Amino acid sequence: MTNLGSAVLDEAPEGTHLAVLFGDPAERETLLTRYLAGAVRRGEGAVCVTAEAAHELTGSVRRVVGPTAEVAVVPTHDSYLRGGQFSAQFMAGWVADLVRQAPSGGVERQCIAGVLDWCGDLDASGFEDLYRYESTLNLLAPTIRHTLACFYDLQVLPAAQIINVLRTHPRVVISGTVWDSPFYDEEELRPLPLPQ
Repeated sequence: MTNLGSAVLDEAPEGTHLAVLFGDPAERETLLTRYLAGAVRRGEGAVCVTAEAAHELTGSVRRVVGPTAEVAVVPTHDSYLRGGQFSAQFMAGWVADLVRQAPSGGVERQCIAGVLDWCGDLDASGFEDLYRYESTLNLLAPTIRHTLACFYDLQVLPAAQIINVLRTHPRVVISGTVWDSPFYDEEELRPLPLPQ
């Protein structure tokens, strides 16, 4: 793996798709807050898809950036688990729509975080669907100015699935440091067609 330092979370280059692996709630809060606060500091949009209450997440970012910081929080049940289950086709379309919409307030770019702390309940076909979705984000990311960061909880992600997270993300954050994933190979990806 090539160590890229820790600046990617703070600076979040355009068109980046990365996985952020965390081992406990405190690390999750630190990394997620850092990523979203970086967006707010740069005058960009901060969007998070999570089961966490909006006021808690926004409060964490405000403690770092200031009392006027805003984070758009989308509940997991309205996105990843809409209708009670994960659908790669739905989520690929949902993300494509999100990044194509003009952000509010004159913001040209957004840092979008997805917290996948629910994925431990997936069966084998559910994980296959998830990685097709992640593969699709690799087609989408280079065509947009936004940054896409997928936060995975190592306490719920089955150990056998970690390699698939590394295979479907060109960059990965481990212990707060960003690395080029040695397992990422575009030829191995099985993306869905990009939604029009």
